[in-house]
Amino acid sequence: MTIGIISDSHDIIENIKKAIEIFNKKKVDLVIHCGDYTYSSSLDLFKKLNCELKGVLGNCDKNKNEYIKKIKNFELLDRIGKIEIDMRKIAIFHGDNESILNSLITSEEFDVVFSGHTHEYLIKNYGKTLHINPGCCCGYKRYTKIKPSIAIYDTKLHSAEIIKY
Repeated sequence: MTIGIISDSHDIIENIKKAIEIFNKKKVDLVIHCGDYTYSSSLDLFKKLNCELKGVLGNCDKNKNEYIKKIKNFELLDRIGKIEIDMRKIAIFHGDNESILNSLITSEEFDVVFSGHTHEYLIKNYGKTLHINPGCCCGYKRYTKIKPSIAIYDTKLHSAEIIKY
């Protein structure tokens, strides 16, 4: 299965549309959002995904109930999402608490950990755990414009790629 990973979209409409276009073109089976949608209104854009969307809240996401009601193919997971796909144990966390993130990565409980928050993309192995941060969809890091990025993870190959656009 291929999983699209997105984070820190921060209501930047054009970049969200482009990410969705890439995910649909790559025919991903699922998209995971690692938080910081910012306003629930941007979730409407994800209706154009050709697959299900799951996600966690980030530090800029305030009203959980607004997000839950927004679109039908969206499943809002707990603050730390835990799913299993193709026998891969996956943790999803925004990443705004470094000690929680490090605990997830080093626990050896998960095959892969998806996070965001830093606006910097990363694919790195820590023992048996692969840590993937797709960077940021919004295209900004501390008021500096950068290339937006997303990631795609292949559960069968246990590998990922970063896509900058």
